[in-house]
Amino acid sequence: MLKLDLFDESFDINRTETYELSIQLTLNGFSFTVKDSVRNSFIALYSQPFEIGLNLNADWLQLVKQMVSGHELLTRQFKKVLFNFQNPVFTVAPKEFFTPEHAKSILELVCAIPEMDEVRYSNTTSDLVSIFTIPTLLATEWLKIQPKTTFIGTGEPLLILGAVLAKGSISTVLVSNIKPFPYLAFFTSGNLNHCGSIFAQNQNDTAYHTINICQKLNLTPAETLVFVMGQDDETEQLSMLLGKYFMSSSLSLPSELNHYTYQLLRYKNQFSTLYNLSLCE
Repeated sequence: MLKLDLFDESFDINRTETYELSIQLTLNGFSFTVKDSVRNSFIALYSQPFEIGLNLNADWLQLVKQMVSGHELLTRQFKKVLFNFQNPVFTVAPKEFFTPEHAKSILELVCAIPEMDEVRYSNTTSDLVSIFTIPTLLATEWLKIQPKTTFIGTGEPLLILGAVLAKGSISTVLVSNIKPFPYLAFFTSGNLNHCGSIFAQNQNDTAYHTINICQKLNLTPAETLVFVMGQDDETEQLSMLLGKYFMSSSLSLPSELNHYTYQLLRYKNQFSTLYNLSLCE
């Protein structure tokens, strides 16, 4: 995970009420970005890897304290605050078959729900609902800092991106290379086939599962496009490896979804799921 602390010269700590704050927490670190809603442009990007990776039973109270320690900015009032905890306990359901009271039972069909987690849901697209969990203590402590926070499901940034990339008759796979649970989304003719996480210790594991799921969905890898996103050195290696089996594998993503100041633009691919949180609400 990259370590970054980038703030555009236009950033003004006294104008946060016109800014949007997006935060992404993974087991390897946390990052946040600030979007100027007036200019419709991202003006700040911060990323901090953890010295020791977390597990799903982490001390969330202490973690929230560490996140805001030294970042007085995170306690300011924002126009909008979005929080995304990347964990493997999530699923996507058609909106026409979804009711809030059945969110937990739907999720339990595909995932074991941790005892100390709470189930949440959000509208991903016009026809899909994201159902996910977040540790109750993590959510509670963060809401003390930012009471108006909207929590975004794990796979939602991929689905938003898929709506743009997965067009035409060619099948498309999006891979978010976040260790140890990369996230995959498969599309055919713009329609979602599958969205889920895998457990992977290296790029070979990720490539194997991507190819295997593709075949289980009756998609032909040699006729399928792959887009890979990620922040570590192995992401480029993963893209090259997948390129041996798929029609093509690319690290390049469209920039028209968002607008960035100059120094943030170069990181639009690595932090695409973070940037795209602003499109999820």
